[in-house]
Amino acid sequence: MAAEAITFSLTLPSRTLRAVPAGDGVTQWIVGTTSLREENEVKLLEYDPAHDQLVAKASWVHPEEVWDISCCPGHTGTFVTAHAKVGVYGATLWQASDSGRQLSRVADLKHEGVVRRVLWSQHNTGQLLTVEEGALRTWSVGDAAVQQTACGAPGELEQFWTAAPHPRDPQLALVAAGPGVQLWDVQAMKQVGGIEVAHRMRTWDVSWAPGNEHRFVTGGDDCKLRFWDTRMLSRPEALQEMSGHSHWVWGVAYSPFHEQLLLSSSTDTTVNVWYAPALAKLKGPEAKQQPMGVKSSSQSSLRDADGKAHTYDEHEDSVYGLAWSASDPWLFASMSYDGRLVVNKVPKNIKYKILI
Repeated sequence: MAAEAITFSLTLPSRTLRAVPAGDGVTQWIVGTTSLREENEVKLLEYDPAHDQLVAKASWVHPEEVWDISCCPGHTGTFVTAHAKVGVYGATLWQASDSGRQLSRVADLKHEGVVRRVLWSQHNTGQLLTVEEGALRTWSVGDAAVQQTACGAPGELEQFWTAAPHPRDPQLALVAAGPGVQLWDVQAMKQVGGIEVAHRMRTWDVSWAPGNEHRFVTGGDDCKLRFWDTRMLSRPEALQEMSGHSHWVWGVAYSPFHEQLLLSSSTDTTVNVWYAPALAKLKGPEAKQQPMGVKSSSQSSLRDADGKAHTYDEHEDSVYGLAWSASDPWLFASMSYDGRLVVNKVPKNIKYKILI
């Protein structure tokens, strides 16, 4: 059984929820609101394990709608946002004041068109990656300035949506582009591989597996999760496909601690926890010999265990925000457009299967 959920309500609509890089074992998330008329804010929330509740540690006024946010590793008060106001899109590096609710605008990131995602490098605190509809850019971050270092385009008739930097290789990133996924060398700023059609209409999100440098998962508007291997991008079929939502899969997130665990969120208002022990065992070339949907006798009983472990239905609106805790392997948060943030724990039966 799943533990009782912890809820926290923002007063304004919101689309972005990100985990703050772990520090001293503390679990924090940062959120931003997207109101057209009210004063928007960025809020830092911390999980209090002693009282099993969320506590607002800080709140800062943000002049525009916050569409994405990313914290500098090790410096919670320094973050970058993607934002919009009256049809004008941008990305800005901010420094929060030690007291009060004001933000200092350190630098605006020069761009063209709509900025979809802002991603702070986990390998280099002096580097950012931004995803625009028509461009992928890397940036060098200094004390009081941000400078573009490289730029790439998605290709003819394609638009970028989101990206996932490789958790261990700073050179690589996955980028969702239309119905497909592209693998980019972000240092040379060139595409080095890709899947032309990963989902029927659009791929909404991508996430790397923590223990397999080649494995990743995608979620799309066909309501499905699909699993892939970078060594087999020319293969038309996914390694495995999972179904468990009735509308767009907006977010997918591998656990940063356990490759058998991952999350998905959807515009059907639900969040799913997935348990995939058999898929996690497929590390090397044997995956090539196991087409999707075909089970060998030796793998059948294990593969039957792969699938949805639990559905959480505490939301009443589309769930756009999804993030694991950066320090607690069994804790995760989700947030719906109406500003309702929910913290849940992995069901105990799944936790014990992994630990025992």
